[in-house]
Amino acid sequence: GTGVEQWMPPDAIEPCTPLANDPEDDRQTHDDDSSSGVDVLIRGRDDLELQQVDGVPAEKLVLQETNIGASHNSNLYNAMIVPYAEGPMEFSGAIWYQGEANTKDAASALLYACTFPQMLRSWRRAIPSLQAFFSFAQLSTWCTGRPANPSSIPQMRDAQLSLTSEARVAWAT
Repeated sequence: GTGVEQWMPPDAIEPCTPLANDPEDDRQTHDDDSSSGVDVLIRGRDDLELQQVDGVPAEKLVLQETNIGASHNSNLYNAMIVPYAEGPMEFSGAIWYQGEANTKDAASALLYACTFPQMLRSWRRAIPSLQAFFSFAQLSTWCTGRPANPSSIPQMRDAQLSLTSEARVAWAT
């Protein structure tokens, strides 16, 4: 599976990370790619003169990491969500089942309580038709193996409920 961060633009992830508290630090380093030495700039890119790419205005684009793959923040957002913001297809609603990849420990559940609502808000800003309906399936009470940590499933199930404070959201267990 994939983590929720892969489905979010960088500006939606930022409020949920310690990086957001340090305005001097513009870079996020990915430990899983330390051998490549890739530093990703996610803020402070006033130097970009980009106007559009393939007809998509620059303000709709998300600065992507140099690494390609679903395991990097925002890559799935760029590939799977951004196209709906431009059309011609539209969402009439969405059903979401995800969470095991973020189930590592109790701290991960606290982070998810921030990132999950941030993801939905960012999607709704980008895709007006998604204002209609969003539903999610709560994690099963029984998950084993990687990446899920069975002892943190209860905290993750509670963290998923943080989304119920958003408008037009339903959930199933």
